[in-house]
Amino acid sequence: MKKIKYMTLAFVAFLFSATTSAQQAMAVEAQAETYSIKYEWPQKPKVGDHVLKVKVFQEKEMVTDVEVVVSYDMPSMRGHHDTTAKMMQNKKGEFLLPINFAMRGGWEIVLTAEKDGKIVAKEIILLDI
Repeated sequence: MKKIKYMTLAFVAFLFSATTSAQQAMAVEAQAETYSIKYEWPQKPKVGDHVLKVKVFQEKEMVTDVEVVVSYDMPSMRGHHDTTAKMMQNKKGEFLLPINFAMRGGWEIVLTAEKDGKIVAKEIILLDI
């Protein structure tokens, strides 16, 4: 019985170390080309139209060779206000999109940056209007 117990513990330890190594390898790969999304609201969001301003960075440099897609909806009424749109880019390289908050409540906004058809960054914003 003790032999089975020790073999089980050894097997669990092996699985844990293999998973940890795989996760570390993936983290190193992801750090090779790290993209991030920064966003701001020129005015505090409330019911109505509000412009969302987004910048995308690779490491610490702002990049403009990406596309940013925005999806927003109210989680409590999933699908009722569901909207997806591609953000427009201004001369400064910032991405802009007016978002219409049709009513008060919780809103979820998903920002996705894509380059060459692949998602390079994703940000989720949760707001209570």
